[in-house]
Amino acid sequence: MSELANNLVPPETLVDIASAKGFLGREFLTWLWYAAESQTETLSFDVDGLVVETRIWVDDRMVLESSNLGVHTIKGGRPGQSAEAAVALQSGKVVSELRFGLDIAGWGAFTATVDHRDLNPRSLKLPIDDPDQVLSLGADESTLERRLKLTQVFFTVFDELFRHYLELRLNDTWEEKEHEALKTWIRNLYQENASLYH
Repeated sequence: MSELANNLVPPETLVDIASAKGFLGREFLTWLWYAAESQTETLSFDVDGLVVETRIWVDDRMVLESSNLGVHTIKGGRPGQSAEAAVALQSGKVVSELRFGLDIAGWGAFTATVDHRDLNPRSLKLPIDDPDQVLSLGADESTLERRLKLTQVFFTVFDELFRHYLELRLNDTWEEKEHEALKTWIRNLYQENASLYH
């Protein structure tokens, strides 16, 4: 894992990368929710020749909106599995803000809130005090150095998630495979929850 820390995105480029992702923000956050709820295994990414595994989950806040149906905010518990979220999604709303978590193997669990406009994480919680963290951050590193390294790890993996989504989105099989799977997930989520909502 120390090799990953040496191959991280330079801090000065992080803002540029986040800003460039904003044009697909709502769709990406909706896909991220889908990926979190439908993936049965951890996702694996190749980062400069290193295999990085991560598990995604939807945390305790989700905002769905559309231009003509208004905004729907769901807080607490597991909003990604709630009847309210299922009905909002089925009605045509998409995710505009999402609090989610990444459990990155060897580093620990990170959580952040992301807005669709620039996908720039806010309220990033780092596993700096996680006693189960298996990564050995240098004993001679200051708390600030550790925080900076963990922040870069999060951004690196988050960027890989976005890259993975883009590869799927731009692939010729998107419409017939991934988009159909996404629509099926939305229908199933609604059918499972609609009776609880009414």
